[in-house]
Amino acid sequence: MWICDAGSGDARCLTALSQVLYPAWSPDGKWIVFSGTAQDGDAQVGLWIIGVASGDVRPLGDPDIELSTESDSVQFLRGDSSRVLALVARRGVVELVSIRVPGGQMTPLVQGDRHLSRLTVTRDHLAYTAHSPVAAVELYQSAHDGSQE
Repeated sequence: MWICDAGSGDARCLTALSQVLYPAWSPDGKWIVFSGTAQDGDAQVGLWIIGVASGDVRPLGDPDIELSTESDSVQFLRGDSSRVLALVARRGVVELVSIRVPGGQMTPLVQGDRHLSRLTVTRDHLAYTAHSPVAAVELYQSAHDGSQE
């Protein structure tokens, strides 16, 4: 992943990981969080964080996290650089979690025997779709903490 200074045109390589997917800048510009893999052929897509100023690249959260590979699976809340929302695959389902930045502590927000996808963050709500083997895809909304679904 590279970044380029819009004024000078100077480019800087931030990471040489094998795969970098869907980077999300923190609202304060200090962090970039993205899904990706360290080596060619890795089947498990993990969560990574880059300190923009330092260039430090490392996994964020539990190393066993497996992210959904959809483009909207990792997002910051507007104006909140202290946590990122992510769609995480675990035990055959996909759930929505909040992960502290830069510490990596994970808090489940929306769980259940279903697959969540298409996460969108609005000013007041989270919107996402969910489906299961016995239920068609439906649209849901909740508060930012996962309540009031």
